[in-house]
Amino acid sequence: MDALTPTAGPSDAKSTPSASDDDATAALTDNRTQHLIQDVLELRRELNIPGKMHVFGGSWGSTLALAYAIAHPETVQTIILRSVFLCRRADVDYFFQGNAADFTANPLAMPVPGTYLEFPRAWQHFVGEIPPEDRRDVVKGLAKALAVSPQNDADRERLLKVASACTAWEITTSRLNRDENSQSQPNQKYALTAARILIHYMINGGFLGAAGEATGTTTTFSTMLIGSRISPCISYMVATIGCVIYTRQKPW
Repeated sequence: MDALTPTAGPSDAKSTPSASDDDATAALTDNRTQHLIQDVLELRRELNIPGKMHVFGGSWGSTLALAYAIAHPETVQTIILRSVFLCRRADVDYFFQGNAADFTANPLAMPVPGTYLEFPRAWQHFVGEIPPEDRRDVVKGLAKALAVSPQNDADRERLLKVASACTAWEITTSRLNRDENSQSQPNQKYALTAARILIHYMINGGFLGAAGEATGTTTTFSTMLIGSRISPCISYMVATIGCVIYTRQKPW
């Protein structure tokens, strides 16, 4: 666990190292799915949970829940997944890629299904912060932009704009309120932290192998999937199929 800076006041305290640091390398080096799984085991010990437990995950947490259950099935009674978002390339492209490659020539192009179709204004703002030459692979372009260690005010302003656009896109598409005009801009420090961690996982397929898929010994779990059309980060049918592949389901 990260230690809080000892000299920081209540409003300034932050974990160190932090993904909002100018150089975020230290904060991301040991920040992988396998480390998060270990954190869950540590929490079990700290909370004195000796037996099987119900594992709940939402959005990217649904991938983490599945990865944890596959790694440690002896500790899992049931899995409950809501707003499922897996880390396969198809899932990441559905949320992040959309029509970005064609956006400069035709912002209204609809070459493939994707989250961008449901949030056109938010998508326009998001893609507008990505240089045209990086739009053929949005996640790769974001990773390049967010890895920059700012050398001056202009560099920092550019970095914060990209981070804010990325985080605003994620926040806008994840809320129950689907009014694109009602969403406020995230705090810049939070935006930088969230964007760097998000893209760190997305570009690496969730650290689940080349295909971005959790693998391990096939085990039977009681599994509940919760989703609807207000969970537009990924096609619900695609997410459901992916979860069935990951785990053999039996009646709840």
